[in-house]
Amino acid sequence: MSNRAWMPLHIADYLADTGHLTATEHGAYLLLIMHYWQNGALPENERVIARIAKLSPDQWEESRDMLAMLFGPGWTHKRIDAELAKADDIIEKRRSAASSRHSKSKSNASAEQMQSTCSDTRVPPITDNLSTSSLRSDVCPEPEKSAPASPTAIELPALKGEMVAITEAEVAEWSEAFPAVDVRQQLAAMRSWLNANPGNRKTSKGMKRFVVSWLSRDQDRGGGRQQPQAQAPPRPMSPHIQRHERIRQNLKRELYGDENADNAGHVIDLAERDYHSH
Repeated sequence: MSNRAWMPLHIADYLADTGHLTATEHGAYLLLIMHYWQNGALPENERVIARIAKLSPDQWEESRDMLAMLFGPGWTHKRIDAELAKADDIIEKRRSAASSRHSKSKSNASAEQMQSTCSDTRVPPITDNLSTSSLRSDVCPEPEKSAPASPTAIELPALKGEMVAITEAEVAEWSEAFPAVDVRQQLAAMRSWLNANPGNRKTSKGMKRFVVSWLSRDQDRGGGRQQPQAQAPPRPMSPHIQRHERIRQNLKRELYGDENADNAGHVIDLAERDYHSH
């Protein structure tokens, strides 16, 4: 039995080989080739094969011939056999090379082992981009490089007493996405709101979605960065309007004794055109 935790699958070739299958037959075929990959073969008893494919007797009777077209006589699979043989050969070669390096330098071997670990063999297969097999056993995923951690800007209380850390990198990203919003001030407001409303706290997974929704609403309202618009300066009065304003102020002074009225002490004759009855 081959104890491999993953099975390489070339999607384009797989779809080209299985375009005639129904959705149920796709699931059955994948279960069969995964069993084949881990065990090196399928059982001889077709009742057992049907159980591996999770098909009922009626489903097996209907789909058996379609599935058999993808296998050879006796439910063999040449492509998987070839890939298993290639993988075993690569594993042995890499193990020999690792042993040779280990005998030369223990310190170097430790670093080599950390960089050449694969989940099933602990030895990385050789990448062959020219392979057209839909079951490629020569591909090992590149180890993910962890990004440097960003310092925490604030922590928001979540359900079950958990705290969700909001990083400086996220604050910078949201500040760019919501330019009208003071993101730090709004995060502080969120923390106060969550502390005051523990029944409305979010799960740890849903906290970032809650933050983005809050910031989006504040952005739509204009955020807190808008400055009040300056009042436009009064429009200059035309000479005609100025004459009427002086008349109005003079009448105000004459009728009410308003000493603050403009043009105090001046007498303005009212021509016929200056007065209109209403």
